[in-house]
Amino acid sequence: NVVEMNLEDNSLEFLPPQLCRLRRLQFLNLSKNRLYELPEEFGTMIDLREVILDINRLERFPENIGNLRHLEVLSCNRNWLYQLEPGIVELSALTELSLDGNFISTLPPNMGQMNLKTLKMAHNSL
Repeated sequence: NVVEMNLEDNSLEFLPPQLCRLRRLQFLNLSKNRLYELPEEFGTMIDLREVILDINRLERFPENIGNLRHLEVLSCNRNWLYQLEPGIVELSALTELSLDGNFISTLPPNMGQMNLKTLKMAHNSL
């Protein structure tokens, strides 16, 4: 029953589906890979508390990202994000969101209602 996993710098181009079956996983570091997308199954990893996705090629989050109700920290710096899924505002436990160095030009309408303590969005297209 793994609770922490570090797969940093492994040249991953996709997230293996069996990884999403680790239901007790709380910390996941996928930094410095070649991920273009996360599977929809990613939204079923409901025990996640911290996810680090820095320096990949992610263009979007899964639509069901809002299912990660325990997620407190989400870091997705230096990716290829152009927009945020509306479901991101459903992350009620999220206190830190770091999205530096993407291409984000608009924010979801209800983003101001989130419980964020830290929001990092330098070097975007806002």
